[in-house]
Amino acid sequence: MVIIEEIIPKFNLYYAIEPINKIRPFPGGTANSFYILETLNNKYVLKIRNPRYSNEEQLFYEHRLKEHLQKKGIPVPLAIPTRNGERWIAIDSRIYELYPYIEGKNFDNNSIPQLKSSAYTLAKFHLAVEDFPYKDYRKLPRYDSPSSIKQGLNELRDEIDKSFIDILYKIVERIEIYLPDEVYWSLPLFIIHGDYHPANLKFQEDMVVGIFDLDWTSLQPRVRDLADGILYIASRRKTLIDGSNIRSLTQKCYIDLERSKIFIEAYREVLNIKESEIFALPLFIEARWIFSRVDAAVRKIPKGEREEFIKDGLLEPVVWLEDYKDEFLKSLINS
Repeated sequence: MVIIEEIIPKFNLYYAIEPINKIRPFPGGTANSFYILETLNNKYVLKIRNPRYSNEEQLFYEHRLKEHLQKKGIPVPLAIPTRNGERWIAIDSRIYELYPYIEGKNFDNNSIPQLKSSAYTLAKFHLAVEDFPYKDYRKLPRYDSPSSIKQGLNELRDEIDKSFIDILYKIVERIEIYLPDEVYWSLPLFIIHGDYHPANLKFQEDMVVGIFDLDWTSLQPRVRDLADGILYIASRRKTLIDGSNIRSLTQKCYIDLERSKIFIEAYREVLNIKESEIFALPLFIEARWIFSRVDAAVRKIPKGEREEFIKDGLLEPVVWLEDYKDEFLKSLINS
């Protein structure tokens, strides 16, 4: 367990910054921990990395990627270098990164300019990494794979009624049939963000000025990021997404056809999308959505609460995509 008050006094040994006089928790992701550190004249964000994302290869890859993206004009903050030029420090087997605090506002689900800016920025992100020299350095398996979803469902069998598990199994088996590995990996591959949702974006004057959390960047089908755009940015929710709260992040949502079309149109102003990717998009959305709930239930939700968590609005986006699939595809193909 990290006791932040014991760690901070050591920072001036590593960083050429003013003394830190204020520390407060900062809502960030559900895997890593974040704090805002304030000095007399500056604010910083301290990221305490989850050991799951902290080996030497991952650190090298992410920081080279951030440097590459920033050179291309993508608003990804670089970690502040230490006195000896490193982008991170290790104290007691934990990895710490210090970032400049970026002023800005959170995503407004009613803002069409922010919706468009999210899509433009994602397209520019994908365009910027086409010549990234370490594309193959991080090799991760298929995201949201049917096999991993089934594994999670098997772990939840004793806690969720059989009829609901059976429904999910049938959906996953359909994804497995129509989106087998050979089709998944045949789609256009890019370094994707992998977790592109509003809590990982910051805006000024309705323009994206910060993209955060590159823990899930790797070479994957680009359509996976487009699925996140539809599911987390273009869809409707009752409350704003809080990236530090897994229940908020996976709360029930309602796919919005018009906003989805706007997102895809805006993306296409920067980078073309193949028709094969649009046809695969509903399957990617379903897999992403179901995996997010199942994985969260297994790893982050206490026993006794998992059935309610899994069932709450899980099927609505899937049923909507089944009922309106033709209209959805036609709208996006013609956008």
